[in-house]
Amino acid sequence: GVDLTESEGDSSNKGQYSDIKIDSSSGTPIPVIAYYYKYQGDNGRLRIARGKSTTPQGANTTNWDYVDVTSPSGASDFGRFVAMEMDNGGNLHITAQDETNGILYYGFFNKTSSGYTLSSDGWQKVDSTCAGKWNDIKLENPAGENSTYSMESCKPVITYMNKAKTDTTSAVKIVYYTENGFDSITSPSSYAASDEKLS
Repeated sequence: GVDLTESEGDSSNKGQYSDIKIDSSSGTPIPVIAYYYKYQGDNGRLRIARGKSTTPQGANTTNWDYVDVTSPSGASDFGRFVAMEMDNGGNLHITAQDETNGILYYGFFNKTSSGYTLSSDGWQKVDSTCAGKWNDIKLENPAGENSTYSMESCKPVITYMNKAKTDTTSAVKIVYYTENGFDSITSPSSYAASDEKLS
């Protein structure tokens, strides 16, 4: 359904970029959606919607818990090309683009009783050079370590398009987490990658 938490306007943009996962960590499957949200003249931002049941029917606060995510400092249009992965504890690992500055960010969100909260580490810069289009995220260790979940224990792996290298064999980058933080390689390819979704 459409997010109807505010009345529609011609310049509303809700969900052009989105990702969905099913949270079964508590035994009952619950849909969780992360999406780009722009209402009329507002700056674009990221929003998370968590269903209050397995099959929420209406697009409103009766059926969904909504979390408006604080954008990284300096980002005026944030949330495009959002991608999300969920660890075994139901916590969220999200990547999204700061479109204005061309920066790709990663954030870890702790699951709460009514939604999600960004960890105290805040948003982490993955790449700040023409980065973030068509990104995707997976977890090397979704089970965490000793039932503890975090960026460090789940070890995200992120792929994305380097806009400056579009239509070359060096267009796709892979970022992975190490004990020293994020490291990256250029994906080896015999073919040029065009400006399209990678997966």
